[in-house]
Amino acid sequence: MGTGKRKHKQKVYELLDLPRDADLVTPRITLSGNEILLVENNQEAVTCTERQVRLMTNLGILSIEGRDLELKEFMEGRAVIRGRITGLAFETAEEG
Repeated sequence: MGTGKRKHKQKVYELLDLPRDADLVTPRITLSGNEILLVENNQEAVTCTERQVRLMTNLGILSIEGRDLELKEFMEGRAVIRGRITGLAFETAEEG
C-alpha cells in the first residue's frame, strides 16, 4: 500500500475513532502476565522452539523469547503462545 493511501486510511480511522488494529492487518498483541501471549493478524510461524517463537506479520517478524514456550494455538491470523515469556521484539530487515 502506498504512503498516500496509508496516510488517508489512518486519517479515516482517526476520524471514526477506530483503533489502528481494526484494519485486520496491523498485528494486535495481548500479553497476559508473562505466561500467555495472543498475537492476532499474523501470517505464519517462522520459528518455534522452547526458547523462541518468531511470527511473520505485516510489520515484519515478531520475535518472542522465553523458556518452555509452546505454540498452543495457531489458526489463520491468530496464535497463542504459552510459557515463561521474557521478551518481545520486532526484527528489522538488518537483523534478519
